[in-house]
Amino acid sequence: MYIDKIMTINVIHVNKKTHLSEMIEIMQKQNLEHLPVVQEDGKLVGIVSQFDIQSAAPSAITTLSVGEANYLLAKITAEQIMQKEVISCHRNTLIEEAGQMMRKHKISSLPVVNDQQLIGIVTMEDILDFFLDITGCHQEDATRIAVRLSDKKGGLSDFLHKINTLNCYIATVVSPTELDSEGKRVCIVRYYSDDPHEVDEQLKQSGFELISENFLAEQHDTIEETATKNQSKTQVIANWLNKHDQLAKTMGIKTQQVAQGSCTLSMKVTHSLINAADVVHGGAVFALADVACAIAANSHNKVSLSMSGNINFLFGAKQGDTLIAHAEEVSLGNTIAIYQVNISRSSDNKNIALFTGSVFRKNKPVIAE
Repeated sequence: MYIDKIMTINVIHVNKKTHLSEMIEIMQKQNLEHLPVVQEDGKLVGIVSQFDIQSAAPSAITTLSVGEANYLLAKITAEQIMQKEVISCHRNTLIEEAGQMMRKHKISSLPVVNDQQLIGIVTMEDILDFFLDITGCHQEDATRIAVRLSDKKGGLSDFLHKINTLNCYIATVVSPTELDSEGKRVCIVRYYSDDPHEVDEQLKQSGFELISENFLAEQHDTIEETATKNQSKTQVIANWLNKHDQLAKTMGIKTQQVAQGSCTLSMKVTHSLINAADVVHGGAVFALADVACAIAANSHNKVSLSMSGNINFLFGAKQGDTLIAHAEEVSLGNTIAIYQVNISRSSDNKNIALFTGSVFRKNKPVIAE
């Protein structure tokens, strides 16, 4: 299948003279990560990413006044910050080839051109949605099985023929090319049947080696869903962030309290967090503050990415001390928010550091409703 089957045709774009403030507003409202830059004749001449936007915007903790910052924003145009060497493809590019291009060049969107004219755009989400579809992940009521087959001619067809003889409707078939240590390949099949348990039993009796079985139609509530039913949305978001933040887990950072726009975290100063002067490493304190800022910012269920951060160290802490980070929202805008984090020692409530950070707010939920 070619890329034109999944590309977005009505592409939102800007011209060279579009100002930074306008681009921020467009990306926020349309939930975009990239903005192609085109000339009046439709020729693609560049692309602006959220990273380009964040790099160009003045720091939220600068000494500039709001008026001065807005004045600078009004001066910056797409032509000044756009990437001029744009990786693109044609409408007859195969979807898998487009995915390989995006993977190779580490980009998340791929403009589609015809004679240098912008005719569409494909994102990594479009590619992922396509592969989720062809692998049957949206077939919620289908039974999914995985089987190990001999990598010989007729092995896969014999297996599929057996499923057909059991009056099943085969929805999707996926078989990776990589072989296991015994020279066998795995085949994943999703099928519909009035009695999937009986079908699987018949397959086993026929000598097929089933390595996993999921009767999706019978699964309604997962353990994770059950555990979060009585939790507030902000707490669910905080738990999700803690679960997926590998550095926070490594450092032992724990959430004590969370509300919209604020949170309180704790971290015990362990031996691995001590510097050569036998006090807590400044980087560890900064990381604690940064995590607190992230949880407070994302508590609105709107993906927020750090733009800048500044910290003032007031006092030290030693091994065995427990540090408390309390983050509070200072300013909340459509695209930019500012947070202040106080770091204190739990033993005497003495403030040891003061952190100020700004974030870029995307029009995208942290966790889907």
